[in-house]
Amino acid sequence: MDLINGQASNRQAILGDCFLLRWEKKTSQYETCTSFESHLNKVKIVHTESNVLNGLNFSSNSDQFVSCVYGQVYFVIVDLRPDSPAYFKSKWLKLSSCQISQIFIPAFYAFGYFSSTNSILHFTQNSNIDIYGLNIEDKNLNLSIPFSNYLQSEQDLAKPGLEKIHQLLSEHKINEVYRKIVSYPNGLSHLSSFDKKVLVTGGAGFIGSHVAILLTQKYPTYQIVVLDKLEECANMKNLSEIKNLSNFYFIKGDICNFEELKKIFSQFKFEYVVHFAAQTHVDISLVFPLKFSKTNVLGTHYLLECCRLHGIQKFVHVSTDEVYGTTDKVANINQPLEPTNPYACSKLAAENIIKAYQKCYKLPIVITRGNNAYGPHQYVEKVIPKFITRLLKNKKCCIYENCDAKEKYIEVVRGRLLNDERYRIDSSKLIQLGWKPRVDFDDGLIRTIEWYRENQNYWKNGDQVIDLFCEKITPDLKN
Repeated sequence: MDLINGQASNRQAILGDCFLLRWEKKTSQYETCTSFESHLNKVKIVHTESNVLNGLNFSSNSDQFVSCVYGQVYFVIVDLRPDSPAYFKSKWLKLSSCQISQIFIPAFYAFGYFSSTNSILHFTQNSNIDIYGLNIEDKNLNLSIPFSNYLQSEQDLAKPGLEKIHQLLSEHKINEVYRKIVSYPNGLSHLSSFDKKVLVTGGAGFIGSHVAILLTQKYPTYQIVVLDKLEECANMKNLSEIKNLSNFYFIKGDICNFEELKKIFSQFKFEYVVHFAAQTHVDISLVFPLKFSKTNVLGTHYLLECCRLHGIQKFVHVSTDEVYGTTDKVANINQPLEPTNPYACSKLAAENIIKAYQKCYKLPIVITRGNNAYGPHQYVEKVIPKFITRLLKNKKCCIYENCDAKEKYIEVVRGRLLNDERYRIDSSKLIQLGWKPRVDFDDGLIRTIEWYRENQNYWKNGDQVIDLFCEKITPDLKN
């Protein structure tokens, strides 16, 4: 038996990527379920006795398909989407082995069935699906059951009612990441109804969210999938203007979870990946350097391996100009790279792995090395939003002691262990692509100040964050 992460696997290698799957069998009061789980999906074969009422069940994170391969069953579907015009409405339909058809069941649709004969059902689900039970006889559902003298298992009778399910969903905070489930045209799933599929990692962060918004709005026939761990520098509010669009999909996840990444790539089959997810604060990298190596290097490597295994048309890696090190000259992409802090070193290490995949596996890759950016959605740990927020709260700004500015609104604090003084980059390649600035710096800064003025409670623990690394700051400007 193979071992994965030290645990027994349910598959045995045969040759190359071919493997033997071991079936798992479970028997309940009136049913026998045989299933196996691969890296692609989960398949269940359910043998049910006649005259059995089963249900309800639903998923909050995945779609599923079901067909009847033997016998005859009557399926009921209940819409549980809170914002749906069909909320709580239900529909019964007959499914038999004489029909060549499947039922497509999206997330937040509950289903149950009555077997009029001994029957066999075939379920196809995503490997990471979650399943919740709901009592089919709960009076709050107002569900009309057109059968009598049916059998129910003790497990189904013990399923919670609607009130308990609402409480459960609230406790698990599913509604915090719940977006409007799209009405799939002609019953098609989101897996096949878009021209292209684009993965944006770190898409709930500063720059990533702006790119996700742009892509989602500009390309309505493309599905834009944002994968984000939602650490303190990310915010679901950054994506509020696109969260209800039918071509947008959000996944809370970590690029350092390789098994989860493989499942996501298998499910969506991306053509493009835009990789923003990273640890980025230089000061924090000096305190917790290993955290930066794990996310920026290992996480990027996991992502690259998924791209290699599944094949993509383009991988865009968002790196940094800090890989050049401090310089007074305009940087040249062919010059020796001399990063000076753990953050910059981790980004360069990621670049080296990326270049290896480009050369060895011919992976189509673009690397960007941008300079500092500013604007709405930027976390308040960075200098411009930190200065704006501190001034709005009548606090002084803070700069490192190797700077000369000592004014009324500035306080000098202890310097970094090592501080780069200047980065200079060449934007000619970007300009050749047709890019040009649409907002000048002064106007952009005014807009940014106004945004932070109007969104002072945007960030959780923002007041503590703006004091980080400002140990010697005086309480306020009034003193």
